[in-house]
Amino acid sequence: MTSARDIPEMIQWHEGMLLAPQHFQQQALRHDQFSLYHMAMAAPFHWGLVRLNIDEAALVSGVFRVLEMEAILPDGLVVRAPVDDSDEQLELDITALADTVGEAPLTIHITVPAAKAGGIAAPGDLARFRVVEGPEVA
Repeated sequence: MTSARDIPEMIQWHEGMLLAPQHFQQQALRHDQFSLYHMAMAAPFHWGLVRLNIDEAALVSGVFRVLEMEAILPDGLVVRAPVDDSDEQLELDITALADTVGEAPLTIHITVPAAKAGGIAAPGDLARFRVVEGPEVA
């Protein structure tokens, strides 16, 4: 986000208003974009790796394996891995790059599909979020 014009308009709440889930989604989106805008103005480079723990033993066999990672992306999205114990590990086979790695640093990027207007990915698109079952709310 580079402009305050990207912040959604505020919902005009009123007594007796018929509420729908989209009202709360829009309010949450406004809050997220508002916070991101302020953070970007105060600290333009407020993103990056917060925590990274890799399997150094696996590097010897040509596998870059992430044991734990937490990062903040430029659009404010917080990414962490693994999400839970059942999550598959993030790993990358770098054996084909063995000659290059020995001579120069290797850059590995964290990528996530861009946010779509309306928040819904089209069928066949890579999803930005994964649907998970949460605990019931009483």
